[in-house]
Amino acid sequence: MHQEMNRLFPMTVVFLQHGDDLLFLHRSEKKKIFPGVWSGAGGKVDPGEHNALRAAALREVREETGITEDRITNFRLKYVILRQKDGAFWQTYVYFGETEQREVAQTEEGVFTWLPHDGWQDKDVIPTTRASLLHYAEHQDDGVVYVGVYDPTDEALPIKQWIPLG
Repeated sequence: MHQEMNRLFPMTVVFLQHGDDLLFLHRSEKKKIFPGVWSGAGGKVDPGEHNALRAAALREVREETGITEDRITNFRLKYVILRQKDGAFWQTYVYFGETEQREVAQTEEGVFTWLPHDGWQDKDVIPTTRASLLHYAEHQDDGVVYVGVYDPTDEALPIKQWIPLG
């Protein structure tokens, strides 16, 4: 039976790069969704921000890390991940940027850690985050935004295909 999707649930995830390192969040064990796993900064897009996704992503970075927009360069949307869950249409917007600021505030979200580009593969990473980062390693400089559809039945390959937009 097809479940009607009548709610939107947009989220952002941001990975900042400092030299050869990426900023990861080791999520608190107290988190309701994906406790104790690794991802980037980010969270829900607030009401009123649906037409300002970049601003929502930068707000999340500022709130969670203390890194402000003026300290971030080459900030760009790279992935849009789509998912149907609980009668909602979930959209995750994955951004990447660069910063010279290594000092990061710590929050109740978890612990932020700079990891080398090849230092995260052995961590328990959110499946869509893992898929995005593996694809990004091969396509980070191509200037293309990709769309993927999340398949929760296959944790090893949660995104079957990345489709370039435009």
